[in-house]
Amino acid sequence: MLPLHNYYPFGLQHKGYNNATTQENNFIKFQGQELEEDLNKNTYAFQWRDYDPAIGRFNKIDRYSEKYSNYSNYSFTINNPIIYKEIKGDSLKVTNDAILAIYHALDESSNVQFEVKNGYINPESIKDQAEISDDIVLKDLYEIASHESIVELKMATNYKVKDKEGKVYDRNFETPVDFNISDLPSAEAEMYRLFGNPEGTTIQGNLGITLIPGVNSSSESGNIQVLINGYGSLNHRAVGVAHEFGHVVLYLNGKPHGHFQPGVEEAVYDKRADVVKKRLGYDY
Repeated sequence: MLPLHNYYPFGLQHKGYNNATTQENNFIKFQGQELEEDLNKNTYAFQWRDYDPAIGRFNKIDRYSEKYSNYSNYSFTINNPIIYKEIKGDSLKVTNDAILAIYHALDESSNVQFEVKNGYINPESIKDQAEISDDIVLKDLYEIASHESIVELKMATNYKVKDKEGKVYDRNFETPVDFNISDLPSAEAEMYRLFGNPEGTTIQGNLGITLIPGVNSSSESGNIQVLINGYGSLNHRAVGVAHEFGHVVLYLNGKPHGHFQPGVEEAVYDKRADVVKKRLGYDY
């Protein structure tokens, strides 16, 4: 059983009020953050920034401070803990399956190792590599993880969509497959060739979907949700991650992000999905 703690708005604890004052083994306290008492610091480890409740300030600059320039870069909840909750600085939430898919999509030669804490990717762990890398997946990963919007990435076998009237429909993913014309009966293969299908191996099937929050949103959490087809192989999932990252990055930059809108097909296919497919040994 854990003791009950009570706090002032900026995090100082009520001493002796409905809680024990003796030494405890549990260090998870204000807002679910770890209290660091080593060397008498008495600070909270808010993800990538240490917070001192005695002065209501962080000891590192907020990366999003340009969005509210009238406040100190070190302020906590822009000095209003009653209304606001502190931004953690980690914006891409992932599952273990999603982590494997991301690593599989990255260029092996880059030897990237990113840090995951409490289900969120720490953008600082890949910042330096992302800035000098030519790998579009790594650059997307850093841009998404460092953005203030939360993006949830996970495997799924079904999802929900809304029509223009707001009606909700359930949809199921089907299993994607590796496809090669040469595996077909000769007559059927010839028909594919007549329609312009190239020779070689590719992937057929829906590999994922990105759900955007807002009016008539299909996102159930209020965040950007990236659902990767859980029926697919690791190769399929990696290509799906690259493809959906394209949609997310376009959306975060205020650009058209839906299929058949200007520039979208080139962004998600030519610059991302096709690059990863060839990286994994597919022909197109």
